[in-house]
Formats: sequence, C-alpha cells, structure tokens
Amino acid sequence: VEAGFQLVGNLSWYWSIRGHLGEGRRWATLALQMGDSATPSLRARALYVVGSLAWQQGDLFVARSLLEESIALHREVGTLPQKELGQALIALAMVASYQTDHDVARDAADEAVTMFRQLDDKWGFALALNPVAEACMMRHDYTAARSWFAESLALFREVGDKWAIGIPLL
Repeated sequence: VEAGFQLVGNLSWYWSIRGHLGEGRRWATLALQMGDSATPSLRARALYVVGSLAWQQGDLFVARSLLEESIALHREVGTLPQKELGQALIALAMVASYQTDHDVARDAADEAVTMFRQLDDKWGFALALNPVAEACMMRHDYTAARSWFAESLALFREVGDKWAIGIPLL
C-alpha cells in the first residue's frame, strides 16, 4: 500500500503534463480506496493528486472536496513538507476561483504565496502567484492580474522552467 501511494505521488506531474489525467485519477483513486493503512502524509498527498487531476478534468465539485480534505489532513499531521501543503492550497485556490468563490480563492492563494516566500522556493512562489492573478481577473482587476502574471513569468524564466513559463501566459 505504501509503495502504491509513493508511486501515485511520484507520477502526479507525469500524468498531468502528459495529459494522462484519467489514468492518473483512476490509479490515485484506487490507492485511496485501498489505503486506509497508509501514513497520513501519503494519504494527504494522494488526495491532492486526485483532486488536482479532477480539477484539470473540470470536475470542480469533486476536486474541491478532495483538496479540502488533503489540506485538512496536511494541517492535522503538521509534519508534512510545507511545499506539499502549498501545492494543495494553490490547487484549491484555482478551483475556488473557477467556482467564483473569491474569498476562498484569495485566502488559499495568499497562504500559498506566503508559504513559498518563507521557504524561499521561487518555483512554488511563481506557481502560487497564478491563482492570485486569476482571483484578480475574476474581480475584473486586470491591471493587478497582469502584474501578478508578469511576476510569475519572470520567476519561471529565472528558474529556467520552460514548461511552467506557459502557465502565466495562458
């Protein structure tokens, strides 16, 4: 069970970037169904993976529920890498933004931005700026959104992630 959960966590970006959303979601869901004995940290990561993949498939209600559960479990355990909690907060911020729940989107995005800034993680910080920009767009504050997207783009360029550069350009 533990190995299955670790595999789910390690393959999450592959499934996402390569467009294998359904395959990833099936495997991660199967791991969750079989894995009551998994450590809370692995379970929280798998919840994030399934939630993130559900979001990318447009299943916002399910995505939000899974991401909120992941975040709660991350907070409960407290010993997880902050980076994983930050990633779950970013995904929740995006989902809430698409659901026009501006308060939740902004709060989750702000927490992720603060977290990645404290970790001095430029890549995570750049990613966290995108839901901040999205929340601004949803409120029709296009000047602020453009500024946040520009900062995200500059940071992705600085760290040299050619794939992630496309995120703020969408």
